[in-house]
Amino acid sequence: MAVSHRTRLAALGAISFVILSILTARPAGATPPLPDQPPIACATGEISDFALDTDEHGQVVLSISGWIQPCVPVEPTIGFALVEYYLAGGQPYQIWPYQSPSAPTEFHQQVDLYGVSMDPLVAVCLAAHDGRVACLVNEFDRPDGPHVVPVAPDDPRLPSGVKLPPFVLWPWCGTCV
Repeated sequence: MAVSHRTRLAALGAISFVILSILTARPAGATPPLPDQPPIACATGEISDFALDTDEHGQVVLSISGWIQPCVPVEPTIGFALVEYYLAGGQPYQIWPYQSPSAPTEFHQQVDLYGVSMDPLVAVCLAAHDGRVACLVNEFDRPDGPHVVPVAPDDPRLPSGVKLPPFVLWPWCGTCV
């Protein structure tokens, strides 16, 4: 009877393996996603202008402007953000609502080149709730000073493995966004 039980367990294991293999199969030539890499968003947009600037306190900042268009349909509680990546990790700077579900929303923002603990800015990405749309990398270790360049949202120089909360707006809190 022990052989029969082992035979059933082996058959059940083989069937489970076949079902799992079918459910997780990829088309020929498809490459798996990078581990912990945020997906490229369905939304469209661009960082259309950026420059190193000085703020009112004399600190060097990165001035960024551009636009983003959400995928349709978009939930009214979903927003977008500029995500700042410092050596210590990533964080959304601020979550903004889309001005329209069917037209681009413009943004203008200044980003600090150094975080609270003086960590240098590594990258900044325009991000929809479902992934990165456009990104900039700060080559902060150059001998001639920081140099910011645009890169694709899946560029390997961008940090990966950063878990961010959903970009959800809280409609009952007028000062939360």
